Amino acid sequence: MSRLALSVLLVLAVAAPAFADESKPWSQVLLGLPKASDPRQEPLVMIAIDGKRDFDPETLYQLAPGRHEITVAIERTDTAGALVVQTVAIDMQPCMNYELIGRRTPGTGDDNRHWTPELRGQTPIKRCRKKFGDTPASPAP
Repeated sequence: MSRLALSVLLVLAVAAPAFADESKPWSQVLLGLPKASDPRQEPLVMIAIDGKRDFDPETLYQLAPGRHEITVAIERTDTAGALVVQTVAIDMQPCMNYELIGRRTPGTGDDNRHWTPELRGQTPIKRCRKKFGDTPASPAP
């Protein structure tokens, strides 16, 4: 992926929450970029959220708090040209951002069929916390 494309994705990731409904607390999933210092990290693409594919491709997804099943694939295809998908369940707290990255399994070299989604970090969403307080209400069942 070119630097220009990565720059555009970063701008979209920052701008995307501004267009979402913010009348109640929300959570976010960010598909992070790999760190150059860790060659086993891989960028991800979103395949499905809770089994549904009715969303625009982004790098930042705004969701209601609660449990979500996030299905992702690393951007590189396997040797047959297919995406290798994995699903991870995340119990998302209100006003929190969850960053996901793909991690290739040690000892598999450059084989992209063996990897897992990894929660690289979680951080508060400052705008959400400012609007709804530092301890927002628990997600609805």
